[in-house]
This record gives sequence, C-alpha cells and structure tokens, in this order.
Amino acid sequence: MKLEFKETFATIKRIINHVLFVVAVAGGITVGFLVGINYNKIVPNPKTKTKYVNKKEVNIAIDEGNRLILIDNFSGDYVIYSDSVGKSIFNSYANQIMTKNEP
Repeated sequence: MKLEFKETFATIKRIINHVLFVVAVAGGITVGFLVGINYNKIVPNPKTKTKYVNKKEVNIAIDEGNRLILIDNFSGDYVIYSDSVGKSIFNSYANQIMTKNEP
C-alpha cells in the first residue's frame, strides 16, 4: 500500500510538472504576442516634425568645421547641423550650379 502511494504521488507530480511547464510556455508566448501587438502603444515613438521656411526667413552659413548653421532672421535663433549635413547640402547646391552653367 505504501509503495502504491509513492508511485501514484510520483505520477501525479510528473503530470503537474508537465502541466505547469505547458502553462508557463503558453503564458510566455501569450505575453510576448500581446506585447508585440501593443508595442506602439507601450513605447512612444518620437516623431520629428518637418518645418518649412522661406529664404527670406533664414540665413545659411558654414563654419570652419564644415558645420551648417541656419540662422532665423526674425528671432536670431540658430541651429547647427553636423559636418556631413553641411557637406551634403553644399554638394547639392554645387551640382545645381554646375548643371546650370554647363554649355
């Protein structure tokens, strides 16, 4: 009788362990799925707003480090961009000037 109880207890323990494992895996998959669906709601996505300005509103300059400087004529505020931005804009303007002046 004692031996049957131990065998029954061991069988029940294996079944419970298997069921708990399946529940844990299913729960993990469900949580991962729900996080994936609601990711955009959970993690804010900072959007950069594009601001368009007229030529009359700003002055453009490039400093000795090839950084682009945009100066607002009305407020005097300015924004400094990295050297790669300054070079890219300079090259695009240079290409436009070259194509206009080619015979």
